[in-house]
Amino acid sequence: MCRSPAAEALLSAALDQRGVSAHVHSAGTRATLGPAAPEVVELVATHGASLEGFRSRQLTPEMVSDADLVLCMARDHLREAVLAAPDAFERTFTLKEFVRRAATVGVRPPDVPMAAWLAEIHAGREVSELLGNDPLDDVVDPIGQRFDVHREVVAEIAALVGDVSWLVAPDPAPAR
Repeated sequence: MCRSPAAEALLSAALDQRGVSAHVHSAGTRATLGPAAPEVVELVATHGASLEGFRSRQLTPEMVSDADLVLCMARDHLREAVLAAPDAFERTFTLKEFVRRAATVGVRPPDVPMAAWLAEIHAGREVSELLGNDPLDDVVDPIGQRFDVHREVVAEIAALVGDVSWLVAPDPAPAR
């Protein structure tokens, strides 16, 4: 109702703005079917994205299996996604973890397939590292918090998905 819808709308807008065609969608591990939280709708709009018509949905194993990249808001979401589709671990990260690890590998070269690049980012990860929650990997859940907390969370997500958009689809090298 908050973080995932914000990430979906903001990442989709960031990729669209850069001319990158991608199917971006979100789902919750404990989804209550309905629209995004009003605070999130308002804040996402201030970042140039829209949640008009958004309806939450429950995560399914097929969604995880079919995705090229799965970005989760917290480790507990990542664990649920990997339990739903164990073969997806190599391409399932928390949003913060993905940005951190991808930044050390570098942007995906246009001629490198997404799966190969993700394998490089995944290298050295162990499932045991994902036990527990960690502020290094988890985006704060603003449900029930003050509006300022929602604003901070949406701003953090906007910055992170901006990084994701550049990491997964960098601008092509200028022609010589």
